[in-house]
Amino acid sequence: MNQELTATVKGEVANLPLPLNAEDPLFAPYLSALANGELLIRQCAACDTQQWPPRPFCRNCQSSDFIWVQVLQTGTIASFSIAYRAFHPGYLDRLPAGTVLVDVEPGIRIAGRWTGKLDEIKIGARAELVVDEWAKHGVSAAWAPPQAK
Repeated sequence: MNQELTATVKGEVANLPLPLNAEDPLFAPYLSALANGELLIRQCAACDTQQWPPRPFCRNCQSSDFIWVQVLQTGTIASFSIAYRAFHPGYLDRLPAGTVLVDVEPGIRIAGRWTGKLDEIKIGARAELVVDEWAKHGVSAAWAPPQAK
């Protein structure tokens, strides 16, 4: 686990919600990669089935042998929610706050915070991974509208 993520797990980064599963071997590689701007999911080494969230066994063949693979950092919004009350002090100055569920691969949906304008959240709209300060500390993925290239 990288040093910044370890510091977050130990609570040394002030005012950030801590990742619930930062030391769990099912989530640690994902959170470390997220801190480096990459999006990883687990893929079964026996049958190549990709799955998210990670589970101890493959949902297809029951194997427990997995590898981590990088997936696209863009996807389509499948669902969303907007919170008007802070569930953590770190959100007090970020309200209202959007959370989106993004399809990045067939059958793979990754939840994360929305960093764009709330009126830009639409089911079916495109989203791309954003590496903000919270993502750098392994808190959670963040999503925003794709930037024009």
